[in-house]
Amino acid sequence: MKKLLTILAAMALVCAFTLPAAAVDWNFYGSARMATWYESRDFGDGLNAAGTDDEDDGVVWELQGNTRFGARVKGETTRGRVEFGVNESSITSRLLNGSWNFGAATLLVGKDYTPVSQFISSSAWGVDGGADANILNSGTFYGSRNGQIKLSFGGFQIAAI
Repeated sequence: MKKLLTILAAMALVCAFTLPAAAVDWNFYGSARMATWYESRDFGDGLNAAGTDDEDDGVVWELQGNTRFGARVKGETTRGRVEFGVNESSITSRLLNGSWNFGAATLLVGKDYTPVSQFISSSAWGVDGGADANILNSGTFYGSRNGQIKLSFGGFQIAAI
């Protein structure tokens, strides 16, 4: 029930940002992302009681943490976005923000990617052993998705996070 109320509150927030616009476009999206790997690792634990090696090899099938569903709402000068992540045990907010384009710049308030986030790889296997980590935190800047007030001028962004 708490998760449902969170989702409804987030959608109400997006609607509140877009009500002043005369024409509002809703764009819903989502993706279910599955990790499908065959792992072969040696844990160095030797033989088990039955005299065979422990299961160091195996197929991994799991719902990835970047599985998502959301909506983009676009008005004349305002926009909103709500996006939730789904994994095996929880639903979390990934993005939840509203923005206003006032001509010279755009003001965004809410949870969004920070200005230092860079995505330069599309590798499939994570450096830390996690699935689909895209080499984040391994030589790249990644500030995650945080609550912020962000001002964008073309390609330049500055934010209070």
